[in-house]
Amino acid sequence: MLDAVTSFFRQLAQSVRVADGLDVLLVAAFLYALLTAVRRGTRPGTTWRLSVVLAAFAAVYLLAEAFSMYLVERLLGVLFGVFVVASVVLFQSEIRRVIDRIGAVSFGTPAAASGGPGDATLDTITEAARQLADERVGALMAVRGHDSWDGVTQGGMALDGRLSLPLLKSIFHEDTDGHDGAVLIERKRATRFGVHLPLAANLPESSRAGGTRHAAALGLAEQSDAFVIVVSEERGAISVAEGGTLEELDSPGALRERLGRFWKAHYEPAEQEHWWSQASARTALLSVLLASFIWLALAYNPGSSYRTFDVPVAFRNVEPAWLIEEPDTSRVSIALSGSERAFQLADPSELSVSFPFSDLGAGRNHLRVTADNLNLPSGLRLEEARPQTVHVDAWPLRSIRLPVRIQTSGPVPDSLRLRATPDSTELLVRRDGENVPEALPTESVAPDSLRDTPAQVALLAPEDTRLPEGSPRNVEVRIVPPEDDG
Repeated sequence: MLDAVTSFFRQLAQSVRVADGLDVLLVAAFLYALLTAVRRGTRPGTTWRLSVVLAAFAAVYLLAEAFSMYLVERLLGVLFGVFVVASVVLFQSEIRRVIDRIGAVSFGTPAAASGGPGDATLDTITEAARQLADERVGALMAVRGHDSWDGVTQGGMALDGRLSLPLLKSIFHEDTDGHDGAVLIERKRATRFGVHLPLAANLPESSRAGGTRHAAALGLAEQSDAFVIVVSEERGAISVAEGGTLEELDSPGALRERLGRFWKAHYEPAEQEHWWSQASARTALLSVLLASFIWLALAYNPGSSYRTFDVPVAFRNVEPAWLIEEPDTSRVSIALSGSERAFQLADPSELSVSFPFSDLGAGRNHLRVTADNLNLPSGLRLEEARPQTVHVDAWPLRSIRLPVRIQTSGPVPDSLRLRATPDSTELLVRRDGENVPEALPTESVAPDSLRDTPAQVALLAPEDTRLPEGSPRNVEVRIVPPEDDG
């Protein structure tokens, strides 16, 4: 058993690339943002319980991978897909919050990040709640956190007034329009009143006596990171909703303490939780573990596969003054081995056997096919090549000037002559003097086709020769009278 586990991790270490590490870190960063929103927006311990489930899931999967338990691997793969879909459904509000915060970063500073309202504002809200409770006046006050109100709250009337005790008491006076709704508070100002909040789907048994206000407070706390204060007109009790929970407080002092903690977390950046804090460190560790498990389940495939490819032969960095003749074989069959994932990432159309010009010499060359001549993707190895050697002739060239010889597909009348313009051109021929032609021929041209207009005719470079770069590839051929010839 120990040998199997050791072998698995050894194989894992050998096959992991730098790109795989970056892949895991990028996914972990996204998961960290998502899990942080889940941790802040759900009951305490949710993230920890989630981490225990994922750790157990990952441990079983690694054991199944190490001992090649195919059925367990496939079952866990299916269950993981179900788990991902279920997580999206369960934490859809938290996912929306993460997207909202990304939008806030892009288009401006979040409301909670631009200066706190101070102790005076905290005291104003606390005192307003105390007096309204003593007077048995129902009230609903929502203090914004980092999350946007957009898409969560509805209706209401714009206010944008500076917070004060008379303002808050007048808003919830029974003769005021919208006194049954909520007042939205951002920093030191009341931005709207008479606002409708989303109702909680499942109101706790202990809070059902509070009615619609308590359901609305809990509903907003479930869908955002707002701090919501509820005053019951029947019992004069003060309750707060935060992080998806609703709690009745025993005194205004308890409200002041809870409200102060909320402001420290949302309005005072220096006091916010740092990434190296214990809770954030656990979330970061869970994010890395979850991203690693996703990579193991979806991307990692250690089993070796063998595939054969028929690839072309090419030569690179060839100097213009050299002639490379056609090799004895234009394609090579190569057998490659590697993981299935490596083959999936490879593009067969980009594979080729490529020899550098520096490997060539004048005359016959015998070039052996090795991994150095293959642009193999990471994770693939060359097992065999057929043929193992490519034979090709290479010759240095020199430039000479040759006359153009016009070839015709029929006889030319004695009374006429054919003339090429230009009548000579440069040609690259082998430096050793082999196969040097006396003239440069053209394609065949029918004399009858030249009676009315001249024709552009292509030049034909003989074997072992080449036209220089930039030189004309065609000549103009026309019929001229004998007296104009020469």
